[in-house]
Amino acid sequence: MTPVDNLDATLVANSLRMAKSSGVAVAGLGVVVLVGWVLTVPWLTRIQPDFASMKPNTAVCFLFAGIALATSSTSATTRAVRVFRASMLGCVVLICLLTLAEYLLPADLGIDQLLIRVEVDPHAHAPAGRMAEATAAGLLCAALALLLLDASPWRPVAQGAATVGALIGLLACVGYAYGVEALYGVGAYSTLALHTAIGLVVLCLGALLARPSEGLMRLLVDKGAGGMAARRLLPYVLCGPFILGWLLLFAERRGQVQGTFGIALITVAYTLLFALLIWRTANALHLSEVGRTAMQRHLRHHELRFDQIIGSVMDAVVVLDGEQRIVLFNPAAEEMFTRSSSDMLGRTLETLLPQSAWAEHSSFVREFGARGSAKRRMGAERAVFAVRADGQHLPVEVSISKLDVDGQRYYTAVLRDVTELRERTEQARLAAEAANRMKSAFLANMSHEIRTPLNAIIGLTKLLQRTGSTPEQTDRLGKIDVAARHLLSVVNDIMDLSKIEAGGFQLDLTDLHLTALFDNVQSIICEQARGKGIDVRVDLDAVPLWLHGDLTRLGQALLNYASNAVKFTDKGCITLRAVLVEETVAGLLVRFEVQDTGAGVAAQALPRLFNAFEQADTTVTRLHGGSGLGLAITKHLAQLMGGEVGVTSMPGRGSTFWFTARLSRGLGPVPAVPSTVQLRPEEQLRRRHTGARILLVEDNEVNREVATELLKAVGLEVDSAVNGQVAVEKAQLLAYDLVLMDMQMPVLDGLSATRSIRALPGWSGRPIIGLSANAFSEDREMCLQAGMDDFVAKPVEPDVLFNALLRWLPSKPVEAGPRGPPQRRPAEAAAIMRELPMWRLTGLDAAYGLQMVNGSETVFAGVLRSFVESSVPDIELIQSALAAHQASEALPRIQSLKRAAGSIGAASLHAMLVELELAIRRSRSFALVQSLGNEVAARHAALVTEIRALDHR
Repeated sequence: MTPVDNLDATLVANSLRMAKSSGVAVAGLGVVVLVGWVLTVPWLTRIQPDFASMKPNTAVCFLFAGIALATSSTSATTRAVRVFRASMLGCVVLICLLTLAEYLLPADLGIDQLLIRVEVDPHAHAPAGRMAEATAAGLLCAALALLLLDASPWRPVAQGAATVGALIGLLACVGYAYGVEALYGVGAYSTLALHTAIGLVVLCLGALLARPSEGLMRLLVDKGAGGMAARRLLPYVLCGPFILGWLLLFAERRGQVQGTFGIALITVAYTLLFALLIWRTANALHLSEVGRTAMQRHLRHHELRFDQIIGSVMDAVVVLDGEQRIVLFNPAAEEMFTRSSSDMLGRTLETLLPQSAWAEHSSFVREFGARGSAKRRMGAERAVFAVRADGQHLPVEVSISKLDVDGQRYYTAVLRDVTELRERTEQARLAAEAANRMKSAFLANMSHEIRTPLNAIIGLTKLLQRTGSTPEQTDRLGKIDVAARHLLSVVNDIMDLSKIEAGGFQLDLTDLHLTALFDNVQSIICEQARGKGIDVRVDLDAVPLWLHGDLTRLGQALLNYASNAVKFTDKGCITLRAVLVEETVAGLLVRFEVQDTGAGVAAQALPRLFNAFEQADTTVTRLHGGSGLGLAITKHLAQLMGGEVGVTSMPGRGSTFWFTARLSRGLGPVPAVPSTVQLRPEEQLRRRHTGARILLVEDNEVNREVATELLKAVGLEVDSAVNGQVAVEKAQLLAYDLVLMDMQMPVLDGLSATRSIRALPGWSGRPIIGLSANAFSEDREMCLQAGMDDFVAKPVEPDVLFNALLRWLPSKPVEAGPRGPPQRRPAEAAAIMRELPMWRLTGLDAAYGLQMVNGSETVFAGVLRSFVESSVPDIELIQSALAAHQASEALPRIQSLKRAAGSIGAASLHAMLVELELAIRRSRSFALVQSLGNEVAARHAALVTEIRALDHR
């Protein structure tokens, strides 16, 4: 049988169109004849007056059979269409069987005159209105062929029936052509009408053409030599004898040829005809063979080129069929797996995989086969391990694709040995780590080399400012201090950026007070802002008072924005703002903003603002300096804290720089009674630790002088050592109260000296504080691991150093007299503080409030009175707005009262105000808002009552 893929698709499509056209033509013939009978138009029912007419029953059968054929040109039809087609063909079969029964019995079953009253046809030799026996037989064959068209087991019967029907019609057509009545009358039987015979031939040929890929017609649509020969010979074989015979008969009737001459003439004509047919067919077969040979040569060329290409591929290529059996194994695969192609063909890919990976491989093939994507890139997933013939495992990367060819699925796997790549990657990783260590060492050394002289500059400047100086000297010392600190900020920025890019930047998460964070930033920029006439405002919106995050990094990011705002703003105001963006189970998303009324930023400069070393104004005439690192560092800090950065700006109207951070709610400390009133660190050192002995270990003479003067200024006794070895020797002779240890020194460095001192008797618990110009977290860790207790970065800020000393100097009786009026001992001071009336206020954190006013009870009492005077009207307006269902109108008063409550330490009232503001902003129910408003009013009233009672004590 001819394969389906060897059929000519064009011929198949043409055959189906011809079948459909045949059905339409036959149905149209039936309609025309029926119209002729209904309208009594004789020339529509018969071709010539002396020819037999087509009977109404015959026309109905042609109509039904033609419709069935037209709808049978494709098998892809619905069930309703198939049922309708079978019903019409059943009617045709029934009419034909009844007609044949009338001839055989004989009898008149009444079907001949059922549709139309028909007179006896003198040319038909049959009862009035009855179709001829040959017509009934031919239509019966055609109807059976169409009924069995899609029944595979009965297809030979169907095509045989169609052939018989076509022969009956063809025989009648030949009879009419030759004028032999016996042919279209079929002997003594009734006469077939000419158009009946033609319709029968067309109908039966259409039935054969309706399924061209099966049976008799299959050979005609074949693309091979047999199909080509059949298509060339069959028309001549069918038409040639008919035409030659008709011409011979025509010549004999006109007396042009007689007897044997005619037979001889027709013999010669047949010989020439068939010789011509054989020559044409042989020539066509020759041309087909030449084309086939050229195609085979072309295919062999392509196969050879394909083999050469596959053989030249440096990666292993393995092709598998749908059953996972190898059908191609290129030379690179042979070399990789040390297996020959002949051994691997027909085997499964599991031969090349370790047994532990078989299940995973099968699962992957199933998933990949069902996946929509037809490809998977190399390296897109983890590398797998393969197995060589000697059992050695090797890592390989795999890219795989799938392709369906003629219904057969193939998988192409390209495998690459990544053993060397992994080795090079590991070497590159080690080299990168070494380079990173060298970079860190270089930066640490540069930090030390820059910070060491800066420490001397800033320290000496401080010492000179403490001594008497003229106004001109004071001004110049201030400029020196500003310049040194600017250089220090640049160094700090570079160090921070380097640490962030190296991935060594860690967040220090603690509980923090939002108001204190903003107050600190505001206090840093307020003096410069006040000098330019700029108002600095703070808006904390509805953010909780206590948060949990990195206080230092939040302050650093906010200060970067605020410093830029002061720098680029000449008039107006600067607003520091915090906004609660969302609150989920995971925590809070807080947005920090700095809004200014400065010059603004051009739109084209906005996209590059947060790049390192980028500035909006890069011209040589720019008014403002800066390294261009602040915004880049802020961006990195925000990303470390789970947020992002952004800016909105309008030139001439100002800018709003913002960043977000993922935080959580914090827990504020329980108010504790301070042992002393809050004083500056240096004053506390004078009062608590005058006379304590300090060992200062510093190799730089200037830095040693600066530090010695700072320590002596607060009443401490200082002994110095120029390197670690001298420090160890002095520690053996005297038990100092505390050691300040530099890290980088000649002879013996600070880390080694600390380890040696810790090994001395009595030194295991004495405090040692590290001093270093290296600002990396690794330096802090090394100090702690060596046995130091704390770490202070250079250049040393006096307050930072004094606070560290306060943390670590042991408490002991003061031996030397105080430098001032006699001070009470801690226990006595605490008892006195507890007796102060403001410490008995239940709704107030008095410790926090006193800290805000530097420990002055008088000032704090005045602040409390001002709070009462300003907050009572606010509460009344809030209550009125809530009662009038105008909660949004109360928001400005709520925010004002919230800030005031936070500033005096009224934590409970502040928390309730935050809840009330959130409820209003989130459009909670009126009942909830009213309830929270009542609670706020109650707590405020209680606090006001307690504050007013202070004046009566």
